[in-house]
Amino acid sequence: MAGEFALGKAELDMWPWLRFIPGMKASFRSLEQVREEVYQFFQTKINLQRGNYDDSNPSCLLDNILHLQKEAETDLKKEHIDDQHVLNIAMNLIFAGKLY
Repeated sequence: MAGEFALGKAELDMWPWLRFIPGMKASFRSLEQVREEVYQFFQTKINLQRGNYDDSNPSCLLDNILHLQKEAETDLKKEHIDDQHVLNIAMNLIFAGKLY
């Protein structure tokens, strides 16, 4: 999932001259590793919450989002909420946006 967004591309698109500074590529690679770890951490927590999810007793916002996701799967009229949406919402709660 995290592989959909490659760290460094946004920065290098905004400031293409960064690629010519020694050590910048290594910095972007290490940031990409940190980003992947953050995505995996969030996905692990979401999967854990999904395993503990009780439809009759939602205990947090993530439970409500998982409930909406489950509802959307059964009702074709509702917009589908996939795992990427759930991950982005959880990350927005903590980081107020995506990790770039």
